[in-house]
Amino acid sequence: MHLPCLIWSHCTRQWQFSTVAKKRDNYFRLNNLAVSHMRNNGGPTRSMIQTVLEYDNVTDEHISLCEEMTSNPIVLSLPVPNTEHVLPFAAVAGPENSKDPAKRTPGCYLIKPKGDDNMSNSYVGQSVHTGNRVKDHANGKDPRTAKFVESMQGNGEVLLFLLSPEVLSKLPEGLTLTQFLCVLEQYLFFKYRPCINAAFVAKPGIPWTEQATAQHRAATGEPVYIYRSIESDQASELELVYTADSMGHVSELFGYERTWLKNVMKRGGWYRQSVFFSKVPLDETIDCRMSQEDLCKYVAELKSLPQRTGGNMAVCVLDITTQVTVTYRSKNEAARAMDCDVGVFKNNRKNLFRGKYLITVKLPNV
Repeated sequence: MHLPCLIWSHCTRQWQFSTVAKKRDNYFRLNNLAVSHMRNNGGPTRSMIQTVLEYDNVTDEHISLCEEMTSNPIVLSLPVPNTEHVLPFAAVAGPENSKDPAKRTPGCYLIKPKGDDNMSNSYVGQSVHTGNRVKDHANGKDPRTAKFVESMQGNGEVLLFLLSPEVLSKLPEGLTLTQFLCVLEQYLFFKYRPCINAAFVAKPGIPWTEQATAQHRAATGEPVYIYRSIESDQASELELVYTADSMGHVSELFGYERTWLKNVMKRGGWYRQSVFFSKVPLDETIDCRMSQEDLCKYVAELKSLPQRTGGNMAVCVLDITTQVTVTYRSKNEAARAMDCDVGVFKNNRKNLFRGKYLITVKLPNV
């Protein structure tokens, strides 16, 4: 490399490092300002929120809307997995894994133990998909709140401050939806001073664009090797057709929710007795036979074929009020048709669902 190029490259790296360092130092300065304000019993004033967030367009009308929302929260039990609290929460905040933007409700939330009047013993957060984000906390997936949630031993509650269509219709001009979420979260910081939070400057979540998702998978995902079964007169063998970046990537390619592949792997790793998933390569082959586009076409062809015996568990739903039985080919199909979580369809469920549906799970006959 020529000397001018080396000098330019060095200068570019120095500039990038300097820019990151300045942003970091500024964030710490603003966080210290917020902490000092709370220690002095400072409340959620417009001027302080405007200063900490560095938003010039925060108005008294924005603060009034925050005050209105926080004075009347929706209070629900924390949706710990496999409890009766999951469905009521999903009915309000939206399903966990919905890909339909219309079913995703933005908002802020406060998690605390039930019956604890000390509102500071809490965690505050925000999300554009509140139903999914709060469930991550309830499942113990977020290391920032895992011990806190565990300490409540299933006796926690969540206060929801949702940006429903009615609230959005009142949103004053000057701020985007993302910016107002930060204003609302900052308002909650100053109002309740949650001690479980480690930082007190509201920041917008990561916009999960295709590029951001691909970068995240490349950094954290473990590859999944997708094989198809090829039958001949002598025997059947497995052929590597595609290598996915992560388990979530596979679920997306096959058109299912994020945790779908995890359940498939638990049942042996086969999909419709034609595709096999493995976390390790089965041989030394590294060349995939299909592009991503070809794989999606192949999956579409598989889905168009009748389900074979021994595939997904079929679900029979009997409405005891009408004595009408509907049979679904899989738990996922039943969940989509009945607009509920897959966890409703347990193999040995004894109690009625929604007070009138008797659910039986069994192997399909076709």
